[in-house]
Amino acid sequence: MTMDYLEFLESAPVDAMELGRRAARLREAIGLSVEEAARRAGIKPKALVRFEATGKGTVTLLLRLVRAMSNSAILEQLLIAPRFETLSEVEFFEKRRTSQK
Repeated sequence: MTMDYLEFLESAPVDAMELGRRAARLREAIGLSVEEAARRAGIKPKALVRFEATGKGTVTLLLRLVRAMSNSAILEQLLIAPRFETLSEVEFFEKRRTSQK
């Protein structure tokens, strides 16, 4: 059975806390430290840490962070939630995700 990651996506936005967690995971995945990501975004590291931990921040902070990560796919990954209909789909997705690291 071949499934594509895009099959798991839906267009519903995520809550603010999950958005912060995703931002942290994506920042780490592209190898940026908090300090470097904050410097590139023109924000204070404390603001980034707070956003990643709580989801609290401004739209401007989010847009600056996305721009600093320099990848349009980042915004899509932040805002689109995976959708699974069965437990086997979740397991497949997790196996595929962890094998790509």
